[in-house]
Amino acid sequence: MIRLRERQPDLEEMMDRDDCDAAALERTYRAFVHINRWLSGWGWLYSRHMRPILLREAARRAADGPTSPARDNTIRIVDVGCGGGDVLRYVVGRARRDGLAVTGLGVDPDGRAIRYARAASGSLSMDSDPARSDLELALSFQEGRLEDVTGPVDVILSNHLLHHLSDDAVRDLLAASVERAAALSIHNDIARSWPALVLFQAVRPLFPRTFVGVDGTRSIQRSFTAQELAVLAGPTWRPVAGAPFRAALLHVAPGAARGPGTLF
Repeated sequence: MIRLRERQPDLEEMMDRDDCDAAALERTYRAFVHINRWLSGWGWLYSRHMRPILLREAARRAADGPTSPARDNTIRIVDVGCGGGDVLRYVVGRARRDGLAVTGLGVDPDGRAIRYARAASGSLSMDSDPARSDLELALSFQEGRLEDVTGPVDVILSNHLLHHLSDDAVRDLLAASVERAAALSIHNDIARSWPALVLFQAVRPLFPRTFVGVDGTRSIQRSFTAQELAVLAGPTWRPVAGAPFRAALLHVAPGAARGPGTLF
């Protein structure tokens, strides 16, 4: 029986099992490209919240010059729990089309996800579009967690990660994001609700022979409501939503570039 009154963090998702079917897992990673494009709202989150401050930050760095001999003006984005890497590819691709010097690092503790993300990004080098083929050079993937990332970080993001975590682990991730991200952090996830579940049931038949159906339903059951997430995050984080039935948290670093028209 499906219950949504309270989140059910102990439910296990099929793709998280070490012994899950490898072919179905790969099909699931491929399905996420479409699911995230249709439902996750990263286009809105990038345009509304990321792009303005990244453009200003790039302009500030261009005017000030590198902060140290070892650091150029490239903006570094880290995707925590990156899965198959499609969200990172999208965000870095958008930023580069906006003329920004950006690199992206995806980290995930699941080595299967990292291997898939590397292969999917490597295939970009064969694309006839120079912008897409060059994108491969801006992306890298590493098995691990945020604490395993070394060097400066400007942007931290995650997609569909928070519902995998306990309340305490969410607090730890948010605290680490505030400490590490020099510009901003966005953590974007499903918001638990009956309308979200109904919408998902209409989408799930489009992805047969994947874990999308079972795991998507369980993800909704495991997820926070927008209000629960806002309370958990506290006043340092601003609740935002890139699409219906989504809950996202935004933090802008105090030292990040601001100016008229910045949407924070």
